[in-house]
Amino acid sequence: MKRSYLTDEFYEKAQHIIYNDLPTVDLYDVSGPVDDFREDVVKQIVLPKEKWKQITTVDGRTHLAYTSYARLINTQTIRILSCSITRLNILHCFNQNNLRSTDLFQEFGWEHDIEKLQKRYKQKGWKYSYNFYDEL
Repeated sequence: MKRSYLTDEFYEKAQHIIYNDLPTVDLYDVSGPVDDFREDVVKQIVLPKEKWKQITTVDGRTHLAYTSYARLINTQTIRILSCSITRLNILHCFNQNNLRSTDLFQEFGWEHDIEKLQKRYKQKGWKYSYNFYDEL
């Protein structure tokens, strides 16, 4: 990856804009939305029979993919986010987002069987935490 360094001219311009409380539009070219979703990363991570869909979260993140095995893939950092398994759901909680597997499976039209999903997490050795709060 090519590194980019700040020039003295850019630094002085940024300092001038910040200290004079001017709009920062002049600093960077923000001509349109940036799509940071990387489909090639998802295709490398998913298993052969695993389906996936790109999702947009509450706070506007578009670089995430959700799979039919209830895995949440971050294509920007190239990792699978860990989850919490409850009696009824597989939960992914991060920042302002709370993703429930039952809601997403229903939205995508996939069959949701928590026992199969939980068994697969154990067999494959995927990271998760088990919550007992809804079994009390």
